[in-house]
Amino acid sequence: MDTLGKYQEQAGGMVTKLLRKFDLQGQVGEAITYMMDGGKRYHGALVLMVATVQDANRLVAEELVLAIELLLAGSIGIDDTPTFDNATQRFGRDACHRKYGEAITLLAGIEMLAMCDQCILNASSRMTPEHFKKLLQVKRRAIHHMIRGQEMDLANRDQDMSQEILTEMARLKMGASFRLAAEFGAVIGGSRDGLVQRLGSFGTELGVLYQIVD
Repeated sequence: MDTLGKYQEQAGGMVTKLLRKFDLQGQVGEAITYMMDGGKRYHGALVLMVATVQDANRLVAEELVLAIELLLAGSIGIDDTPTFDNATQRFGRDACHRKYGEAITLLAGIEMLAMCDQCILNASSRMTPEHFKKLLQVKRRAIHHMIRGQEMDLANRDQDMSQEILTEMARLKMGASFRLAAEFGAVIGGSRDGLVQRLGSFGTELGVLYQIVD
């Protein structure tokens, strides 16, 4: 197994372990479990890679791995609904809204964003107040960019999109999520703002590349 594969496997194990701590009930809970049971854990792996190089606290890293995977899966589930992309398949099976309906999927996606915050809060006792504040700041910015990207998608849906628009959408959506993964790892590793920014920029370009290849 290559290095990336090892980090993906570790991230997957962390997600499985920590997700059990949440009291997931009803159809919303089932939908969350369904959305989290998929994906390649690239984002979680990136958090781990950066955090490991920066010698970050392992328990903190675990919480941030689950946080990024919750945010990603929840946003994808919402994007897949008929209101937005109306995707029928995700990870080789029915998209969540096809199995649980659009309303339950939207509720589950919102709950997953709250769970993401809980993960960051869980880790806060093992970090400085400055790092905790920084995590919230970069997460807020990432969500803002992802929403802008989805709004751009909606505005241009019924017309041929230029390569410039497609690239900007990729930068705002997938680029923002990969940027956040890199920034999570950097912040909890105690990186200075300049390095956090450079690693974040790398994450953005990685996300754009992933969107093009995918």
